[in-house]
Formats: sequence, structure tokens, C-alpha cells
Amino acid sequence: MDTQRIADLARPLAEAESLELYDVERLGNTLRISLSGVGGSSAGIDELESVSRAISLALDEAEIGGGAYVLEVSTPGVERKLRTPEHFSMAVGETVSVTIRTPEGRRRLHGELVAADHDKVTVFDVDAGEVIVAFADIDKAKTIFEWGPAPKPGKGNQSSSRNKASS
Repeated sequence: MDTQRIADLARPLAEAESLELYDVERLGNTLRISLSGVGGSSAGIDELESVSRAISLALDEAEIGGGAYVLEVSTPGVERKLRTPEHFSMAVGETVSVTIRTPEGRRRLHGELVAADHDKVTVFDVDAGEVIVAFADIDKAKTIFEWGPAPKPGKGNQSSSRNKASS
């Protein structure tokens, strides 16, 4: 199952629903296709369903599914895998976790992705400062979703409490 051929087949089908192809990944007999809204906006369930059906039909007609397969079509999620130089370029300014291969083994970086090109990425790691990593040395990477601060216990929604008191 050639993921590049599948990407070439899926891309125009996604674009017909105003979606962008984010990634194509094959894991065993599972084919995962990630789609996002144009410019990183969210993709609706109806659009995803429509594209999923179109991709399934196109794969069957083109006979490039590689035999029996399970097709999963979804959004990349809030914590997106970063697998290509384009993924890294789109994530500049976001918090990332990057696992790199070193002669000593693996090392994990966690911090802001400050730059990315086709050869390397630069991460401002919370412990090590600015670290430049060759793209070829990256084992895996993803964006990290950071939750805002939790509300203080017992505070509730103060504006609605004031509204009740004035009623």
C-alpha cells in the first residue's frame, strides 16, 4: 500500500469538501487518513464522512488499497503527530514534544518549536534552552495541547452569582 499514491488520490477528494490532507499513515492493515479544515480550521463530521466514503470508493476502484484494509478518516486531533517538514513548519510557535535519536540512545525535548525547515527544527527546550535538531535525527514528535489554568475551587461562575443577587 503506497502511502504517496493514496495521498495523491485522497487530496483532491478532501479539497472537494474544503478540507486539507494532513497525513496518510499505514499501520498493519489499517490506513489512517487525517484531514483538517483549510488553514488548520476544524473539519466537520459530515465532511469527514463524505470524504471517507469517496476515498473508500476511489481506493477500491484504483485497486491500491493493498488487499483487505481498515480505513480510518479523522482530524489530526489537538495533539498532532509531526512527521513531515511541512507538519513542523505549520506548528512553529506551538509547544511540542520531540524524541530524537542520539549515539547515547533517545532524548526527549519539550518546549516551543521556534523554527523549522526541510533540514532541521529548532526547539526552545524548557531544560536545555535552544536545541537545533536535524530532521533525520527525529524519532517522533507531536504538538502538546496546553490546558488553561483550572478554576479555583469554590469560586464558581461569579458573574451569574452577582446576577442572582441583584434579581
